[in-house]
Amino acid sequence: FLKGHGELQEHETMDVRNGLSRYYLVDDVEIEGQIHALDNSDALIIAQPKNRFSEKDKFVIDQFIMNGGKVLWFVDPMLVNRDSLYRTGQTFGMSANLNIEKDMIYKYGVRLNSDIIIDKDCAPLYVPGHPLGTVEWYFYPTLERESHPITKNIDPIKSEYASSAEIVNASDLDVTKTVLLKASYNSRIFKSPARINYSIIDVEPKFNDGTTGDYPVAVMLEGKFTSAFENRGI
Repeated sequence: FLKGHGELQEHETMDVRNGLSRYYLVDDVEIEGQIHALDNSDALIIAQPKNRFSEKDKFVIDQFIMNGGKVLWFVDPMLVNRDSLYRTGQTFGMSANLNIEKDMIYKYGVRLNSDIIIDKDCAPLYVPGHPLGTVEWYFYPTLERESHPITKNIDPIKSEYASSAEIVNASDLDVTKTVLLKASYNSRIFKSPARINYSIIDVEPKFNDGTTGDYPVAVMLEGKFTSAFENRGI
């Protein structure tokens, strides 16, 4: 598990760690610009970073991938202040600006968009003071699973303030790009800065307006990648 960029704490990933530790040696690593920081790792999990990546750390991760390392990117391109929503009934989703979205991940084949998906197929949320107490919260999309061994026969996936992902460089035959999870047809996006307000409960947004639906949320990339630092320094 990568550290040093505001990633999830150990107790927040304990269930995953316990499951992985049955088959793998699980540890934490902080790069801090050290070129050999990942030399003893086979796979790297980047779990919800909140702080900007330095160019040196990006270069170390890039070279890890170029040498066959596997990376699981669990990245939120948008930051949402949930405390403000709970206290005032309103908040905003703002771009996280992690310094990996527009060059690094894009170079490998996926654009992480600065938006938030709302979906008619969604999970509930407790709203203080609302007569029903718990309501359908469009900002918690229930993601659809594609027919793939990774996602086959699993329960619906609840997401919270998810952003859309977009496959790019489709002509790159060296990299296979597979959508694993996506929002339903009854979904649309709010671009950054995205206003999030309890009033959406009482006025249902327009779905099925011809510009909505099927937004990818999780994508798997396999193959031979081009370095994000090709033809440029650090």
